[in-house]
Amino acid sequence: MQKIDDITPLGEHFMQLLKEAILTQELIINEPQSLVHTVDDTLLIIIPSIFMRYVGEFPQTQIIAKL
Repeated sequence: MQKIDDITPLGEHFMQLLKEAILTQELIINEPQSLVHTVDDTLLIIIPSIFMRYVGEFPQTQIIAKL
């Protein structure tokens, strides 16, 4: 499991992981149950589902976000 460092803000960490997950096809896009879709060169994410997945994979975000 990848760790969140103390330097990278959560938003940047989330975006890095989102990009990596799309590029490695770990996160499927443009399917009926996808959390991410592309429309006219725009990235649409399904919230809060995508954030719940992120927090599920990185539970320490709950602690960091409360600080």
